[in-house]
Amino acid sequence: MMPKTKIIFILLCLMLLFSLIFAQSMNSVLAQSTKTVTVKSGSTPTIDGAVGDSEWSDASSISFSDGQVFLKEDGTNLFVAFKFPLVSFINMQIFIDVNNDKATYSQQDDISFGIGTSVHAFGTYLAYSNDSNRMLSGFTGLYSNKSNGEAEFKIPYSLIGIQSGVDKTLGVDFTVSYIGEVNTPAQFGSWASGAEGVVGPADWGEMNSNGYNWAIEPLSSPTVPEFPSVILIIAVIATATLLGTIVIRKKQSRKE
Repeated sequence: MMPKTKIIFILLCLMLLFSLIFAQSMNSVLAQSTKTVTVKSGSTPTIDGAVGDSEWSDASSISFSDGQVFLKEDGTNLFVAFKFPLVSFINMQIFIDVNNDKATYSQQDDISFGIGTSVHAFGTYLAYSNDSNRMLSGFTGLYSNKSNGEAEFKIPYSLIGIQSGVDKTLGVDFTVSYIGEVNTPAQFGSWASGAEGVVGPADWGEMNSNGYNWAIEPLSSPTVPEFPSVILIIAVIATATLLGTIVIRKKQSRKE
């Protein structure tokens, strides 16, 4: 018959194993609950408003509201392109939570870039009420309606708190509002929140550069997936405590 201490040890090992499996599953659930896009390193596009297929073939892409958004970086700038059906009126916007603090309402680190059919490219801090402090400069945004409702943006890292080679995750959402035909109701679409209107950073998705760290060249080794550290630490501590208790009791029984 197997000694009691060995049975207990096997049970503890199984408990630790199940805890690790649970931690991994929890990590997957948390990852799925927030929409995430990973920005790849790619060639530097020509910012003219026309989104060429070959020019953006090395970019990451997401889809919503019958259109696409493309993203890539060159170690110095973030490049974003919108490609949607050609309509009477369209407005396209990027929302960025620089510190990714997921606040309910816009904070001073939350910014937006936009452009559209009758709207010149603009960049603005969302939380400032004074117009002289709100507006951003130093980026490029151009719109084209030659074949689709298209737009391209070049956003320097300095505007969104990114350093080349340093891993960072930002909150992000992309929206589009459009009128298909004259005298028809406006339509609205959002990649992350899916809401019928602009919502706060708490409902936005996330944008990272895992595997690239916002640099020109990909990392030589893949990033290690993260576990929910609290769950893992609790499991390890509980296992160590039980093992320690068994050892102490065994020594006490020998003395007796």
